[in-house]
Amino acid sequence: MALPVFRETLRRSVASTIYWGLAFAALALLTVVMLPGAEMLQTFADFMASMPLVVIRAMGVGEDLEFLATAEGFIAVGFFSKMLIFFVAYPLVMGTSISAGEEENGSLEVLLSLPLPRWRVIVEKYAAYLVTMTAILLILYGGILLGVFLAGVALDLAVIRAAVFNLFPSMCFIMGVTTLVGAYVSQARYVLGIVATYIIVSFLLDVVGDMGIGTVAENLSYISFFRYGDSVAVMQHGLEWSSVVAFLVAGVALMLLSTRVFDLRDIRAD
Repeated sequence: MALPVFRETLRRSVASTIYWGLAFAALALLTVVMLPGAEMLQTFADFMASMPLVVIRAMGVGEDLEFLATAEGFIAVGFFSKMLIFFVAYPLVMGTSISAGEEENGSLEVLLSLPLPRWRVIVEKYAAYLVTMTAILLILYGGILLGVFLAGVALDLAVIRAAVFNLFPSMCFIMGVTTLVGAYVSQARYVLGIVATYIIVSFLLDVVGDMGIGTVAENLSYISFFRYGDSVAVMQHGLEWSSVVAFLVAGVALMLLSTRVFDLRDIRAD
């Protein structure tokens, strides 16, 4: 059977993909149906204008108060602002299961007994999770469309699609990071801890950098991957294709490096 690991991973991931997708879609739908009218949006923007500048910056929309007075601005603040920290939870969990999770529960030895080179285990599982991530984002977009239909609101769907698509490269990157750590570390809880710490530190650096625009603190955000996966900025200014390509290339490169690491080390036997 062609691509047995890929096919089996997809089969085992159907339920979790649906659950994750519906959870994100429900949050997006709720945000859309809560969308106020034009007058309330302007009131919201006026209220934000009265807030300290550091508070506005912390929301991740810069100082563009006109954007806050639009339906897309409300969706950006209510859903996409800093939401990436929740979306990368999926590749973190799935990336851990690529090798470390399987090794810890003892199923990796059975998997490696197949007449397949080790690198294919990593590559096929990584590819399968790319498919499931795509499905999750499609379900998310479906939730937004349903919200638009139910609430009868007008949204620039091209802008929304760009924001949703922009989540994918960052998720690929985090799964690549997790896969590489998992190839080094055999215990899933340590993999989760290491990568989760990296994600949280990156998030905090991004928040501090946003709040400290014009100061030395702004430079901290440049070492955070959140700065380059910002879907709110995409909604304001369009896709930054250099970041998209960089994340995709980095994700694949990290995955390929993990195949080398995984091929060279001993598999723990319980």
